[in-house]
Amino acid sequence: KNMQNAQLITEGIITMKQIFCVLLITFIFLSGCIDQKELKTIGNGEYWRIQMSYNVTSDHTEENGSITYKGDDKIKRFYFEFQYPDGFGSELSGERNEIDDNKTTFNIGRSIEIDPEFPSDTEYLKQSLNNTTVLVEWETNSGEKFKEVIELKEGSMAQ
Repeated sequence: KNMQNAQLITEGIITMKQIFCVLLITFIFLSGCIDQKELKTIGNGEYWRIQMSYNVTSDHTEENGSITYKGDDKIKRFYFEFQYPDGFGSELSGERNEIDDNKTTFNIGRSIEIDPEFPSDTEYLKQSLNNTTVLVEWETNSGEKFKEVIELKEGSMAQ
């Protein structure tokens, strides 16, 4: 009977050690995320909708989101360019050519290193993102060309 009790105690210690290790690893992982800020922006134009999420840490920013065409005409190609306030960093831009007729939403994003001199407080980031515009130029399948400028504002992402 003493042997069974010793085995149960030993098994209990191993289980407690395993739980402690899991908790320690979780704590280490979460402490790496403490300095991370997430900001979301939305822009709605007549023809385009833009949703972005900015995950900012002390050394880089992940910019991810989507751009959705809301018009009725089929688009052949489009170009977009985020125009940030001076000092905010380089513009995010891109283009899509030879677009499938049924596709209207496109994923966009990038990861960039942050200049250590860049102010990283949340209020500054919100103000900068709220002063960001996105230029979208596109061509329909019929050859017509259009341009729209969309203002981004802080908001939550649609599901």
